[in-house]
Amino acid sequence: MPAKKKTTTKKANGVGTVPTPKYYVEKKGQFEYVDEAYMRRLLNDAYPDKWSWTILDYQLCKDGSSSKFFAIAVHGRLSIKTENGKRHFDAIASHQASVSQKTGEYVDFGNDMKAASTDAFKVAINRLCNVADDVYRKGVLSVEQLDTLEGLFLQAPTSIQRKVVNGIAKKEINPLTFTDTITRLDSIISEQSKTKGKNKNG
Repeated sequence: MPAKKKTTTKKANGVGTVPTPKYYVEKKGQFEYVDEAYMRRLLNDAYPDKWSWTILDYQLCKDGSSSKFFAIAVHGRLSIKTENGKRHFDAIASHQASVSQKTGEYVDFGNDMKAASTDAFKVAINRLCNVADDVYRKGVLSVEQLDTLEGLFLQAPTSIQRKVVNGIAKKEINPLTFTDTITRLDSIISEQSKTKGKNKNG
């Protein structure tokens, strides 16, 4: 039986190693979102003329027996041509149907479908290329990175150890923030050693 073809490219072409500039991060309620134009720009820079986004299907969603549609769902596919062959990721997203408060009629199904397609497109870029993992908290540390962290934070004060453990669990400490975390831990441990040395000499 032939091996199943992988559908993801981890940190494809270096795209997923770029920290997301705060200027392109939008906050809605408790959630953070990344600007679609920024994600598209990274894709264009890394794979000029080598990627495509195709809407495979869409569905108007009804609520139970109601005759009204409350949302539009879009199923799209992001395809990228790489040196190792073609990769793709299918994503599905929905957007609430806009309804006029005055008339109760639909405002613009076209814009609603476009919004759903944009959301699905962003999901596909994140999953296939790891773009904005630092925002969407998808970055997972490697075994080597975890070993390095454990070797350091166990030398740090208990309060710092708790922060590191919580940061790893919440994915706030991820491949994109790993180097900065190590630098801060080194600094904390160094200051701690100096303080102990002074107290001992005193």
